[in-house]
Amino acid sequence: MEDTRCGEKEKLQPTINFSREFTYGDEISIIIPEAATASNYGTYTWPCATILARYVWHCRHVILDKQIVEIGSGTSLPGILAHIVGAARVTITDSHYCIASLNQCKLSVAANSKNIINASQITVVPLTWGRIIPINLKLNTDIVLASDCLYDSRMFNDVVMTMYQFLEDNLNCEVWCTYEHRSDAYSSYLLHLFDFWKLKVKSVNLNDFG
Repeated sequence: MEDTRCGEKEKLQPTINFSREFTYGDEISIIIPEAATASNYGTYTWPCATILARYVWHCRHVILDKQIVEIGSGTSLPGILAHIVGAARVTITDSHYCIASLNQCKLSVAANSKNIINASQITVVPLTWGRIIPINLKLNTDIVLASDCLYDSRMFNDVVMTMYQFLEDNLNCEVWCTYEHRSDAYSSYLLHLFDFWKLKVKSVNLNDFG
């Protein structure tokens, strides 16, 4: 299924461009350029992304020297922070269909060049939910980051299938996912899919990581 976050109509929509600063500790400042449009959700930093970034900061000792993939990255805040706190490699991804979101990923990385320790260790590549993931990418990934990828129930199965692919042949891999509860029906369907794909889910309380 084509990604519902973007489409041809986005060219006709008014756009508001702005930047926001996100800080972690006393030394890390990340600037995220954003664009608010009515048709492309991937150019705005949603609350789930800021929460996942907070969790990355809280677990930075776990991130150290790990191979990280962020899916549905958009403005890429969690992935950029993972690089800054010492991940061995970070692969920022978004849909093949969504050129604006892929360009947004590149803009976000470029806007934080002063924080990029080694440009070869943070890359932007297309990865569409529900498609086959290249074997070298999924076998060499320790942690998958996913913030608010589960927003449209029509795409839930594609997203969960993508998570499954990373986990099926790599027993040490984990998915760190933030999800906004939009309805009981959505959440019930999502739990059904987790069960169908035989994925074990552990909830983390927001109060546990400040």
